[in-house]
Amino acid sequence: MNVGMMACYDQAKGFGGLQLMRGGEFYDFHQLSGGMKEQLAAASDRVQKMVEDQYRIYLKQLEPALNEIGIHRRRVDELTQLQSDFVDQLFEEKGVAYDKEAANKIREHNA
Repeated sequence: MNVGMMACYDQAKGFGGLQLMRGGEFYDFHQLSGGMKEQLAAASDRVQKMVEDQYRIYLKQLEPALNEIGIHRRRVDELTQLQSDFVDQLFEEKGVAYDKEAANKIREHNA
């Protein structure tokens, strides 16, 4: 019997998009057993806390330290075309997940 799981974590919703596959059929989160729901709810809470910790550390420690040495965060619509091209190329070369289409829409909207 094939058993698998497909999950999508959303910071606001947690693992609400979770689907369990058993025997070729998918089951939604609300169809899972109580114990599984409790485990996923706990995992969701923990992931959300980790994300909050990452942002707190970045904003209070890392970003100020980077600013001191001349490295500044920029929104995608603040970049010049040369900078945008560089970022696109770098992400592609490194194989980093990057939604180039969404970035281009933001650039166009704010141009």
